[in-house]
Amino acid sequence: MATAATKLCLAWLIVAVLALGTTGCVIIPIPTPHYNTGFARTNLTQLTPRQFTPGHSTREDVILTLGEPDAVSADEQALVYRSEKTVAFLIIGTVGAATGGPMDQQYFYFFAFDAQGHLQSITQTNLLLGSMNFGDSAVPAGLMGERIWRIYPNCHWLANVNGYQARDTVSMIGDQGRLFLTESNLVFYSRTGFANDEPAMRLPLLEVSGVWLDKYFLVQRLVVRAKSGQFHSFEIHKTGGTRLDKPAMQEACDFIQSKIKPTRPNP
Repeated sequence: MATAATKLCLAWLIVAVLALGTTGCVIIPIPTPHYNTGFARTNLTQLTPRQFTPGHSTREDVILTLGEPDAVSADEQALVYRSEKTVAFLIIGTVGAATGGPMDQQYFYFFAFDAQGHLQSITQTNLLLGSMNFGDSAVPAGLMGERIWRIYPNCHWLANVNGYQARDTVSMIGDQGRLFLTESNLVFYSRTGFANDEPAMRLPLLEVSGVWLDKYFLVQRLVVRAKSGQFHSFEIHKTGGTRLDKPAMQEACDFIQSKIKPTRPNP
């Protein structure tokens, strides 16, 4: 007899096949049992908040129990710990081809303390750090002092990929993380990195020779070409989901274009 999980998987597969036949491209998540990805700490669970008592536990208690935090606020009155679990398997299909890969979800535990270091509250969220009200620590140390124009917290970076020009890259998922657009740089931080890690990619806007949106059926990618001839493609998704945020990609494209070809003032 088929289990409930098996029936659910079969139902999703049927939906995927039908959707592929009508749209030409489809991304379907199939739920799986949650397990650690191996790219973040593994000592965090839904029971973690029960290990501490607001008003009694201290900052030292939290650090001794959980280890060094992944992020610390500028005033040291907030600590953040990150876990990451695989929650589903993605089926990505196009006409004549299909591939898949794990869909991971990050969980953040936000510990707030008073000026004396006593625990005040514990908040669990699955939002990326850039979407949290966490003061200056939401901005990686490597970007401190730069004027940030926009942060895209749910972005996929495909290095050395020119949009959809190569057929074997159509179904690529890329490296997931946060894309920062500053007044002078295009910067990508991988989700597998920690708060103080260097960015996975930093491209000065002065080194960009072209930017455009490449489309393939119902999907699209933001493509940036460096003067060195190297390509970078990006897929910006809606926060907390897998759907493409096409307005955000157009917005990012327009901003980068304005930096490489600034509008001249009227005489």
